[in-house]
Amino acid sequence: MKTPRPGQGRDGTQPSRVDAALGSTLPAWAASDAFPFGTLLSLLTGRPSDAEVLETAAAMAPVGARWQAILPVPMPERVACQWGEAPDHALAVDHAVRREDATTHLATMRRKVQGMVANAGCDVGESPARTLPDSLLGVARRARLVVMAAPCVVPPEAPSTASWFSRILMQSGRPSLVLPPGARLRAAPSRALVCWSAAPQATRALHDAMHALPPQCHFHLVSVVGSSGARADAVSAASLAPAAVHVRRHGRDADVELVDSQGGPPEETLLRIATEIAADIIVMGAYGHPRYVEFVFGGTTQALLQRSRTALFMAH
Repeated sequence: MKTPRPGQGRDGTQPSRVDAALGSTLPAWAASDAFPFGTLLSLLTGRPSDAEVLETAAAMAPVGARWQAILPVPMPERVACQWGEAPDHALAVDHAVRREDATTHLATMRRKVQGMVANAGCDVGESPARTLPDSLLGVARRARLVVMAAPCVVPPEAPSTASWFSRILMQSGRPSLVLPPGARLRAAPSRALVCWSAAPQATRALHDAMHALPPQCHFHLVSVVGSSGARADAVSAASLAPAAVHVRRHGRDADVELVDSQGGPPEETLLRIATEIAADIIVMGAYGHPRYVEFVFGGTTQALLQRSRTALFMAH
């Protein structure tokens, strides 16, 4: 058996340690002392859009507070197949190339952060490919907010990126600020379009946004009826005004708008209103229907992730 180099595990990845708080083996970068609770987290993908992710994180970070950017790097492992296992040399070469690409990209992103005069760290999150989503999920659950780009549809995103994006959005229990292709947020938002409905995800998104967005950000609550069924529409419409009252009680400006989509896709109405009010950010619950239903038949979440040019503040 090949002896690993000092500082590496048997699979060639960086060493892990036991996180005492979670009682599980985690990469060093994912341990609780490396990423404490309440830190703003930005997740990079190795694409040019990472510059916008960092820009958005800097706009959302509290003044003077340190935040952390991580570039996840999935490392292949030995895989048994009909031709045998991958040779150690081929695996080592693959790992070396991935590390070199990550180091080069991260150097560019660090220069970007220095230009922002931001108090941020940029590190590689290296892990075996099969455990990377779990490691990232553990980190995201300690974050005050996760900033990340939506996976690309054309060309298709790498499967590893798509898998951890979905896990964090659906299972972290923390709000995510997602940048669809072409979207950016250069400064703290001053006007938010809040997508209101009877779904619990919408309630979570509203409350998370009240804590995460700056106090001066105006909330424009919109309920789109005409596409969800009479009962759901009635509940959403009836709770719209009380939701705005709740927001005002917490010292924020808020107004409401009830719109009938006349059976059309809700996302069309929401995108139009976002443009009309010059919204800096759209606050919404993620996947109000089961995710597999939205994946197969389409849905508001999928449509906005692909078509919005405004940043999305999402909670599930």
